[in-house]
Amino acid sequence: MNREVLCKRLRQARLEAGLRQEDLAKCLGVPISAISILEAGNRKLDVLELLKVAKLYSKPAEWFYYTHDASKKRRWYDQNDVVEEAIDLIRQSPTALQISVAHAIIGFLKKGGLMKGDK
Repeated sequence: MNREVLCKRLRQARLEAGLRQEDLAKCLGVPISAISILEAGNRKLDVLELLKVAKLYSKPAEWFYYTHDASKKRRWYDQNDVVEEAIDLIRQSPTALQISVAHAIIGFLKKGGLMKGDK
């Protein structure tokens, strides 16, 4: 992943969350100008800041740096277009929705007798 893509996603997530640069600056404890510089790609984001940003925006940290390369289909879920699309959509959704989807899938599999276990 390059910095340009990360910065674009940071801005996109902030706008989707309906937040201002001031809100992110307060969360990270930095001046507002640092956010502008960050979103422009002229400031690095450390891991701890990324985790705070992900929580503030209700996105998994992976969402900010994950890019899908269709030429490298090595994972089991990349072998089926429908499963791949579903996982991509889940990955891009807010954490609370990801958890709800996971519970729904587990419930469906257990009630349908397709999966055993109490977890």
